[in-house]
Amino acid sequence: LALEKRMLDQIEKNPKGEKYHREAFERDLEHFRTAPMYDYGPPRLKLIKNLGGQPEVIAEFDVPDSVEEPGTYEIRTRFTTEKAGVTIQYAYSIPRELENFWMQSGDTFARPELWVDWFEIEGPVYDAWPPASHQEILISSETPNQDEVGYVREVLQRFMRRAYRRPVTEAEVQAKVDLFVTHRDPEETLEQAIKTPLIAVLCSPHFLYLSEPSAPQDRRELTQFELASRLSYFLWSSMPDESLLQLAEQGKLDSSEVVHQQVERMLADPKSEQFVKNFAGQWLGLREVGANPPAADLYPKYDRHLETSIVGESEAFFAEVLRSNESAMNLVKSDFAVVNERLARYYGIPNVRGDEFRRVPLPDGVPRGGVVTQASVLTITSNGTRTSPVKRGTWILKNILGTDPGLPVANAGDIAPKVPGIDKATVRQRLEIHRELPQCARCHSKIDPLGFSLENFNAAGEYRTQEGFGYKGRIGQNDPLIDASAVLPDGTEFVGVEGLQNALVEREELFLNCLAGKVFTYALGRELGIADQLQVQAAVQHMQEHDRTVSSLIQFVATSELFRNR
Repeated sequence: LALEKRMLDQIEKNPKGEKYHREAFERDLEHFRTAPMYDYGPPRLKLIKNLGGQPEVIAEFDVPDSVEEPGTYEIRTRFTTEKAGVTIQYAYSIPRELENFWMQSGDTFARPELWVDWFEIEGPVYDAWPPASHQEILISSETPNQDEVGYVREVLQRFMRRAYRRPVTEAEVQAKVDLFVTHRDPEETLEQAIKTPLIAVLCSPHFLYLSEPSAPQDRRELTQFELASRLSYFLWSSMPDESLLQLAEQGKLDSSEVVHQQVERMLADPKSEQFVKNFAGQWLGLREVGANPPAADLYPKYDRHLETSIVGESEAFFAEVLRSNESAMNLVKSDFAVVNERLARYYGIPNVRGDEFRRVPLPDGVPRGGVVTQASVLTITSNGTRTSPVKRGTWILKNILGTDPGLPVANAGDIAPKVPGIDKATVRQRLEIHRELPQCARCHSKIDPLGFSLENFNAAGEYRTQEGFGYKGRIGQNDPLIDASAVLPDGTEFVGVEGLQNALVEREELFLNCLAGKVFTYALGRELGIADQLQVQAAVQHMQEHDRTVSSLIQFVATSELFRNR
């Protein structure tokens, strides 16, 4: 609308050039129909810290404020050198084709702009001095003035207990005290001199690795401190806090009730965001996002902001299902999404403003909900230039149904680039020709139908009804419609993503068994064997008795025999 109004104004003011401007206007409208204004949302600001020529993004956020009512934004960061600088950038990289269109249209092309009025750096900024991290190590004591070595022993004993996640022996402490005494430089302050033994502690295998000493028997119960560490790294990806260490010292982690209380406490702690991030990253494959991104010339809407948003969506969605204590089946099919403004615009969900993720009900006609509809999953299961029903079907088998599709045969090859007699052969048609090969048919019969049902989503996770064969993949009026119908090997028939989700919901037992296995694998840090499957089945039964919540699964895992033993 802004484009149309500004062009009409220009025509009215330049009657002599009406023909030229009329032609430009029509050309713009045609472009507007085939490549609409990209859904960037408000301007986005990026702050980059430059340290010795190494740029590092320290902040990136939307700026929805107006010129009349500007906003002020504050961030905190750390500079390790005086020769550091800060660069302010406009975070959006306008696609080349859109930039060319803007250049040709002059002042008539509307796009988001960013104005910065002032910029200020203050510091150093501390809530207290010395900082809390400093006080955690160099504890307050009268000893330094009376007995320096005694104070160092006190500091090291406390520090090593936390670093090694267990009580330390007198010999271990004495070795580090001797290191301090040997290398003590009288020209140094105590704070400078104590760095030597502290660094030695942080270089120790007892700090760098989770140590679970081998025993003569094949299987043994974890010690209290080993259990505290396993629990802490499971839910926090970090060392045990003082509460866990004290419970271990008191021998109370043998109690399932105590562990249950600790799991509740730990999931309520902000540090549990690491579990959400790391487990979702491992299960859904979010760590692969960006490894083979959609081609920029084919999918110009896909930029860095969208990439971080699709990962954030999957993490926030899993966190919502976990913390709301709703059924884990929402991970397969849900009537809500967890999105920010950038992603809401991309998905066609209205009335979402701001960069923070929030739960929103799905409007009618928006084919989202559940992890299989999320752009993160749809992107990593594509090939950068086109969709891959094989990758998508394989992903569903492995991560939703818990089925190993097996390895492809050595001479399988890739799908043909063209199909004889068909001018515009879709990915599906090309793959169906590939499936006619005897060595390929057996595996593809169970993989491809699952992937075909997601063909309405392109390689960047955007919904479509046709497969584009125009310039740079653009969809033309006569391009073929997507065929998202599917028939599973057991005869189950369905169409599209909704049909797929319904079929997956009907296979609840398979999904819960898969999810339980994924959580056990993450918690134990190893693959599961055949002997472990009884515990997985027991976990599924426990979930079904507790409203199928993810938190009930975590509680079961943390108190299970598998978790308590090595």
